[in-house]
Amino acid sequence: MNNLFEQRAKALRSFMVDLMSQKNNELELLKDEYEPQKEFLRNKRVKNLIGLDEFTAALERLTVEETEKQ
Repeated sequence: MNNLFEQRAKALRSFMVDLMSQKNNELELLKDEYEPQKEFLRNKRVKNLIGLDEFTAALERLTVEETEKQ
């Protein structure tokens, strides 16, 4: 009985690790997708190519979109 429980617990732990790894990979992909866009906005702001209000609105839009996908 203990052996069966240990086998099931081991399988469950393995399954949970796989799920967590998959979720971590998905979050990394999202970060890889949105970070270049955010960096582009930051560079435009530093070079005064866009105003503060426009920068803030665009960055907020990206952040909200990223959060919704998470």
